[in-house]
Amino acid sequence: PYLKSVVLHQYLFGWELPDTILLLTETGDCFVLAAKKKCEFLEAAVGKTPTGSSIIGLTLLTRNKSDGNAENYETLMEAVTAKNGSNGDKKKVGVLMKEWPSEKRESIGGPLVSGWEKSLTGADGLDVSDATPGLSLFMSIKEESELDLMKKSSVLSNKILKHGFIKRIEEVIDSELNVTHTQLSG
Repeated sequence: PYLKSVVLHQYLFGWELPDTILLLTETGDCFVLAAKKKCEFLEAAVGKTPTGSSIIGLTLLTRNKSDGNAENYETLMEAVTAKNGSNGDKKKVGVLMKEWPSEKRESIGGPLVSGWEKSLTGADGLDVSDATPGLSLFMSIKEESELDLMKKSSVLSNKILKHGFIKRIEEVIDSELNVTHTQLSG
């Protein structure tokens, strides 16, 4: 199964950024907490938001293993509490619930994301809710050029399956050969 966080990273940055925290505030600030190399990769985007963009600023926070990222989590919590409504109600924070830890598995995002999850769930005055349906709806809307690319990729995938892969699978089955996945993909 694919992860919504990976899809969002691909959409926003054109790159998968595992073990990364991405915080988008209602006021248009974007905070990224990641390892040093990922922050260096994103450094070129700081201060270069496109005209008319709903993102007004990008703040990069580099992982700090010495304090367990406590200072970074505090910075993120300040952004959540200070810039997420002011009507006295609980502040809403949308997360991708399927990627949170459960009794059956650890967090998909690793220790960095697990620490942020603990900070969020332990904070007073926050309403943590699932943002997955909204993100799915947002990502489902496609421009004409995206639709055209999807059509072309589906036609190409179909041709590869019909004229290459299925024939190879049939040969392997009919010949009762033992073939590894690596050999089959080659």
